[in-house]
Amino acid sequence: MSSDYDGQDQAYQEMLDENDHLHILKDMLLAEIENIAALIHYQAHLKEQDRWLAEMIEQGFYTPEDA
Repeated sequence: MSSDYDGQDQAYQEMLDENDHLHILKDMLLAEIENIAALIHYQAHLKEQDRWLAEMIEQGFYTPEDA
């Protein structure tokens, strides 16, 4: 027999899982901000900028308006 606590425990665990996911996503975004800042700072070749942009499109962080 399950109790109300079982449902609350499951909801709490789901919240913890979502929180973990958000922390991972935040870390990924911060790393990508650092990458683009380095590309700009060091005036990287367009080839490197295009590679970075292609990765951001592939990961779903950016969608070009013409797509």
